[in-house]
Amino acid sequence: MPKLSLMSELFHTLNKLIGIDNAIAVVVAQRFWSIFSGPFTMFMICTYLLPSEQGYYYTFFSILALQVFMELGLSQSVIQFTSHEFARLQFNNDRQIEGESASAARLHQLSQLAVAWYAFIALLFFFFIGAGGWYFFSVGQSTTIEWQKPWVMLVMMTSVGILISPLWFILEGCNRVAEVNLYRFIGNAAASIVMWIVLFFNLKLYAVAVSAGILQAVGASWLLHRYGGFILWILKPSSWVQATSLNLFKEVWPFQWRISISWLCGYFIFNIFNPILFKTHGELAAGRFGITMQAVGAVSAVAISWTQTKVPQWGMWIKEKRYDLLDRSFKSATWRSAIVGGLGGGALIIALILLNTYTSIGNRFAGIIDIAMLAAVIVPTQIIAAEAFYLRAHKREPFMWLSVINALLMALAVSLLIPRFGVWGAALSYTGINTIMIIPATFVFFKMRRQWHKTDFNVS
Repeated sequence: MPKLSLMSELFHTLNKLIGIDNAIAVVVAQRFWSIFSGPFTMFMICTYLLPSEQGYYYTFFSILALQVFMELGLSQSVIQFTSHEFARLQFNNDRQIEGESASAARLHQLSQLAVAWYAFIALLFFFFIGAGGWYFFSVGQSTTIEWQKPWVMLVMMTSVGILISPLWFILEGCNRVAEVNLYRFIGNAAASIVMWIVLFFNLKLYAVAVSAGILQAVGASWLLHRYGGFILWILKPSSWVQATSLNLFKEVWPFQWRISISWLCGYFIFNIFNPILFKTHGELAAGRFGITMQAVGAVSAVAISWTQTKVPQWGMWIKEKRYDLLDRSFKSATWRSAIVGGLGGGALIIALILLNTYTSIGNRFAGIIDIAMLAAVIVPTQIIAAEAFYLRAHKREPFMWLSVINALLMALAVSLLIPRFGVWGAALSYTGINTIMIIPATFVFFKMRRQWHKTDFNVS
């Protein structure tokens, strides 16, 4: 008992000082696992993959990211609309939905549509991205690297992940954030360990495909074991003739088409670099930039936990028009996210400088100036992300045109700078454009927040 009491008191103190609740605790544990496992994964990649194979490894993920052109940001719509309906619902001890019948019917309709759409996306992804990636890696490349079978296996496992992903989004919207992220923690840990083992046995690029398979196997097993009854409820036929049924064109579409454009723009803002580097400067440059962005992404992933985990709760408070709680939570979470991102970025710069100075592995990363630029933009992107989460929780997407402008500027920058300057051009493009965008993004945020809460518009 004393140990439990001590742990409870420690957790309460952490929650009071830096706002770590159950959901954040699980996410932060997951992110910190990534911080420790990520460097070891990078070490294994640098040890057991050739520099050219490293380029293929990271470019694989940039091509897989093309799934945004099929998914169209529907995950955000599912989470936001689910959270608004779940404000009047709850899970019972058997993990079955109970509460207001109208909200339950609307949630059921939304869930079925999401499952059907993602099944269609999974099929499209397998054939189109699989074939497109094969063409990309084949044309103009003369290599002895065995990438063909690993690529097909990876596309297949990613398709399975797309198929089951709407179930995770629905559960997140039902405020099961801590539980969903506990799975992600366990699944990512298992996938990482398996990747290390496969790399150790010198199976090269097969490592990424096998680890993806482990991740999906853990996810499917978790869902069936924990929420098998809930999944059967979702799949149960429904006539959807109730007067309270969800009106897709009036309620979902106005938000969805805007979020779709923002999501598509996201590819050009975050994922376009490696394919261009791969084609213009070869797999070695793509590998150096990719592994550096993985390190930056690990820090960003930890920092964003303070805001991302709050989205379902923010949606519920908006539904109930409890804007005072919403704003206090937003300010607290955003400050903490920015502070963690700033400290993490500084630590990353120091770590990679030491790595570049004292080890040969440092040659696998971008240069010191490139690293500093990429780490410096962590805080601005955290603030923009927090503002986007807040506004989208209202089932609105006022950042759409900003995303379009950001994507156009990024496309222009990378087309001019990467062919001429390589990795440095990629780092400058990413840092410069994303830093500039914080000014219009924050202006839009304050304008919309003031306007929406003043008019107290209907977000039901």
